[in-house]
Amino acid sequence: MKIVVIHSSSRGGSSLFKEMLMQSPDVSGLAGEEEPYLRLTGNCYPYNPSDEIDDLVQVDTLRKLILDELNETDMQKAWKKRLRLQFPGREFPDIFGNVDEWLEEQQIAGYYDGTKERKDWDIRHKYEEPPYVKPIKGRGTDKLVIFKAPSNAYRPNLYERLFPEADVRYIWLTRNPCSSINGLIDGWMSRHGFFSHFIDGFGWWKFDLFPEWREYIEADVPDKCAMQWLSAHQHIYEQIHDRPHYRVKFEDVIQDTNLTMFNVFYWLDLPAPKQFKKPMVMSTAKPRPHRWHDRASVIVPIVDRFCREMMISLEYTDERKFI
Repeated sequence: MKIVVIHSSSRGGSSLFKEMLMQSPDVSGLAGEEEPYLRLTGNCYPYNPSDEIDDLVQVDTLRKLILDELNETDMQKAWKKRLRLQFPGREFPDIFGNVDEWLEEQQIAGYYDGTKERKDWDIRHKYEEPPYVKPIKGRGTDKLVIFKAPSNAYRPNLYERLFPEADVRYIWLTRNPCSSINGLIDGWMSRHGFFSHFIDGFGWWKFDLFPEWREYIEADVPDKCAMQWLSAHQHIYEQIHDRPHYRVKFEDVIQDTNLTMFNVFYWLDLPAPKQFKKPMVMSTAKPRPHRWHDRASVIVPIVDRFCREMMISLEYTDERKFI
């Protein structure tokens, strides 16, 4: 089994990047992230103090859950399994006809990514972080299998532990802190998604629960967001800086798509598709160049305070190119 893990910070473009990789018939992967299965097996907060996993538990069960999704080709079964992760304890009739019409009939369409009219979040118990994804037909494990979840920045060797016989490689996807932090602020303010962990006495924590989160529980949202960007890249660096990996800038994926993706596929030793679609995936707003400028008065000072050293080490020095 050959595996590539995409490491990135939250709101770093990993959802779109993975979707673009999945446009190749030689690539397989989960519909979303493996987070629901980590929750099902007790490999997450509050069983662990943060998104870090020191001792992986129920390894065989976790492995089976992931492999079952990768190999599931019956979409009726795939939907049943997905709905149990998204709406635990609720029973749904079988899906017949158009899926989007069925979701509307069940009054749950607004919980899914890509829906024009999203519902305000009102579900406490769930395994998947909203906005929800729709299942896809499994492509098996004889292709290159792609995994991505920003919280994996805090989980060294997760896939080596899950699949000890596999060949595991890493892509480090970076995005400038100004755009990432802007997207994180959007998510923290959203009524529709990115509810990751419910913390007693605080409420919903959004996005990744970095190891130092308790020091920032009372911090302003922009400070939390800056630390989510910084902590993720610090931990990614510690994990893979001395191991073979391929670094990609999300800005290049957007601005010089074909050349950047061709080089990625060359590194993967796979033929690249001739063209790449760039669908809106997990978006908090319609993409617009330099959208972070709307919050520049907030973002620039916290980037200077938290992120400057890491930003320079990742070769982000010209703010005019921070799309």
